[in-house]
Amino acid sequence: MELRFLRDPISAFREFGLSFAAITSAQDGYWDVGSTWTEGNVPTINDDVTINHVVTIRDENPVCLSFTVSAGKQLIFECSGGATKTSFKDDANAKIVNNGTITIQNTTATKKCTWAGGSSANKVDWQKIGTMQPAHYWHWEYIKISDSTAFGSDKQIFIDKDIQTDSFNLTWSGKATVAAGVTWTVGHSGEDGVDQIWLERGSSIIFNGTPSSGITLRGTSSTERASRFLLEASHLEMHYVSMLYFKGFEGIIKNTAGGNVFIENLTLDGSSWALDALLNNIGSFAVLKDCAVAVNSETPIVQQSGHLIVEGGNYNCSTYWVKIFTGYIDLIGSITINNRPLWRDPDRSHRTSYYKKLTLTVQTGATPLQNAYCSLIQDHAEDYHHDAERPQEFEDAGVSNVNGQVILKALWKTEDEDGVTIYYSDENNNGPSGSPEEHLLKITKEQYWPSQNKSYYMNQDRTDTVTLIPYETPGAGERIVKLGTFQFPHALHIARLKKRKLDEKFIPDRAIAYRKDIGGYGKSWRISGYIETDIWNTVAQIENLADGVARSLDLGTGEALVNCILQDPDFAEDVDRYGRLDYTATLLEQSNP
Repeated sequence: MELRFLRDPISAFREFGLSFAAITSAQDGYWDVGSTWTEGNVPTINDDVTINHVVTIRDENPVCLSFTVSAGKQLIFECSGGATKTSFKDDANAKIVNNGTITIQNTTATKKCTWAGGSSANKVDWQKIGTMQPAHYWHWEYIKISDSTAFGSDKQIFIDKDIQTDSFNLTWSGKATVAAGVTWTVGHSGEDGVDQIWLERGSSIIFNGTPSSGITLRGTSSTERASRFLLEASHLEMHYVSMLYFKGFEGIIKNTAGGNVFIENLTLDGSSWALDALLNNIGSFAVLKDCAVAVNSETPIVQQSGHLIVEGGNYNCSTYWVKIFTGYIDLIGSITINNRPLWRDPDRSHRTSYYKKLTLTVQTGATPLQNAYCSLIQDHAEDYHHDAERPQEFEDAGVSNVNGQVILKALWKTEDEDGVTIYYSDENNNGPSGSPEEHLLKITKEQYWPSQNKSYYMNQDRTDTVTLIPYETPGAGERIVKLGTFQFPHALHIARLKKRKLDEKFIPDRAIAYRKDIGGYGKSWRISGYIETDIWNTVAQIENLADGVARSLDLGTGEALVNCILQDPDFAEDVDRYGRLDYTATLLEQSNP
């Protein structure tokens, strides 16, 4: 083999696929320019890079084994054009050491800046945080912060792949968004209850787990647990998160000073638990929905003040499942609580309200019907508004989704601080109105009939299916005529009548009798048409309208509606050869005495 000795040894190493382990900046300049570096070459994935000047990363995607920013020096992510992604080698020696300043500029949703370690097993080890001047839209993939200094930021951070941190602090407008599938480890080996996630005023964290790709939030182990979440007038949102190995200090999640917590499908088992609550809600607002919490001791939820909503879920504990001191608790749907009671402080002002859910499916025929407006209203609601600070919710409304479904909640009962229970919607118990209380359902959708009027006792979760029928499009010479919400099919002819009552007396030898007008019957209308679809059900619907109840008559002319009652309608004896059944309906104007 012939050995060649070149004047440029670096070129020789690169020619044979080799690289030096270290590369250092020679002057201020751009990362992607060879003259910026003492070796004259841009760093590769195998290089340990040292920044001894002001080095700027433009829109390219730099790679390295690790980088170190020297004291008094600076690494700048310019991000002036497109997205920038700095990738570190998938190696246990990958690291970031910032003894100087790192600045991220000009980022947007499309010009984001990403730092990416090699893998979950080989996260890039951020050993020294140093001075950080980040912008928004900063993305992390496989980052491990081992600096004992708490990381803090008031910017938008996106956690796209697994990370490990010590204490993590967001301030003011700071926001962290955690992607589905991420595992976030809080703390390091040997620690126990030291590190926490702290959200200061105006900051927020959102965990965007999904049913098929949840998020794991954990301490290092069962003996090296993380401390807690601490919220101060901030926002925490968790979807499909499993929590492991949190010690808790005054609550694993301590929500104070007007903070907001929304937790959906959280899983927390007893191996994660110390003698403290999952949630300690103090003067704040919190929602727990469909969570599965199993603990070995104590109480999952402490409500000291503010407003707490618990919807569904399973709470397995050894003592009380909720302790309430002051404020309001709303319990919605079916909640499994392992036969553990709710504890109340008898000397403080609080109220517990129980709601149940009505799950409706709206359809036309067998087809789901979207955007039908559904409302559920408490009968005699005026009897219950006795709390000026927080009136009870006596109605809920929504529109059906693409599957024709909508879920409405309804108040079942309320318990006050004295332990007095007032039943609102139970056929066996009377509310303040003196009678069992029902909820009334109303469903409407434009161009569909009939609107539904139903009632339910909502002392348990219920399901129901409602069918609406589309209005028929009138054919040539036909009219749209409606009585209440019912549309007369194929109305072809409308006769308007006006009848009056006369007192008549025969006068002998006179050609004309004596007549006196003593009053009018009002107007009436005779509508004639035919039925050709769903004939016998439609006949029954028309006959059921002849019940003496006044309904509004809409003749489709734009004139004012008139309250009318329907006389017994007339139908042809047989369907004609065209498959039609003729009908005549007489409507009489109704007035109250």
